[in-house]
Amino acid sequence: MEIKRISSRVWLEIILIFLFLFSSSFAYEIERCFKKASREYNINIYLLKAIAKVESNFNPYAININLEKENRSFYLKNKAIASKFVNYLEKHGYNFDIGICQINIKNIKRFGLSPIELLDPCKNIEISARILKELINRHGLSWEAVWRYNGNRGYALKIYKELKNLANKN
Repeated sequence: MEIKRISSRVWLEIILIFLFLFSSSFAYEIERCFKKASREYNINIYLLKAIAKVESNFNPYAININLEKENRSFYLKNKAIASKFVNYLEKHGYNFDIGICQINIKNIKRFGLSPIELLDPCKNIEISARILKELINRHGLSWEAVWRYNGNRGYALKIYKELKNLANKN
């Protein structure tokens, strides 16, 4: 029996097909999470997606450290690395935001959660919708509620622009 050597081009095609299938599977799962959180908290799905785009560019392992004079953002490669980094930040008392919708450690503790749980994009999106629902209940469905999600008035304009981008794509 003769064994044929697979060319580098064939290997490249196999890898590209695998990456396409994995990325579309991930995209499908994230879409399902947005739909579920949108229904559960009665928040517009495009508003949730705009928040995720602005906060992390849809990166589930994004971590932002809130420092006195500046913020430092990290876009980590996988959950294992992100988990180690989050454990370090929590152990040393840092103020940080985590995940696809950048949930702050203060909210994580307020809800009795572990920061590692928020590396799960579905859990992160759910908590994002929950926080946004609280803000809408307090401030009405308004740009004030939106900017208070982030704590910066200019944030509402970023979300508005991203909502326009999303509307143009659909």
